[in-house]
Amino acid sequence: MFLSHIFEIKKRLLFILGALVLNFIIFYYYSEEILYLIVSPLGVDKYLIFTNITEAFFSYINLVIYSNLIILTFISFYHLISFLYPGLYKKEKKQIRIYLLIFFFFFIIGNIVIYTIIIPSAWSFFLTFETTNLDSFLNIHLEAKINEYLDLFLIVFLLSNLFFQLPLLLVLIISLNLIPIKKLINYRKPFFLLSLILAAICSPPDILSQIILAAPIIIFYESLLFLLILKDNYKRYNLITK
Repeated sequence: MFLSHIFEIKKRLLFILGALVLNFIIFYYYSEEILYLIVSPLGVDKYLIFTNITEAFFSYINLVIYSNLIILTFISFYHLISFLYPGLYKKEKKQIRIYLLIFFFFFIIGNIVIYTIIIPSAWSFFLTFETTNLDSFLNIHLEAKINEYLDLFLIVFLLSNLFFQLPLLLVLIISLNLIPIKKLINYRKPFFLLSLILAAICSPPDILSQIILAAPIIIFYESLLFLLILKDNYKRYNLITK
């Protein structure tokens, strides 16, 4: 039994290693298309420059590495769950499915918000510092560098995705009974404030973007509290009727 587990671990590690190499080749081949997808939220009239002879090449390599790491994280996580899943109890399997559903739901919602709202809003905000009209004392024009834009996109992508996993963290805390329902109700205002502060960190200095980023998390918190209160009242009702 022990040797079969070791063999399965080796097989899964070899698969992950093969995926690492294959993904690198595929992502490098389609690196220009991936960069276009990342830049497209800025508009068709935007372009990026490079000022160092090797900058564009290493920017593409970094883009491939970042893309590979993101996909490889999901592949590794899948193999970890697949390895542990047969040994879990029925209740634990159900909890895992719920956690995965919440994770992927908010991962998709988060990336839609990043792609359609956060990145365009950040670009529009920073472009307000351009002064290219004749009435200005000094003309300032943006010539965005490819490596700097990729760094900005990566930071916003990572921070925003971490922010959108707050509901998963909240569900884990509740399922482990670390915080009772009454305290969660009392912590509503601090949670809302924390959500807005984190949204301000993850988004450009634009109030509308911050509210849009924080709104799904706050709505989820309120919905979860509502369901927990209903469940608690249902348990009390059953105890009374018995």
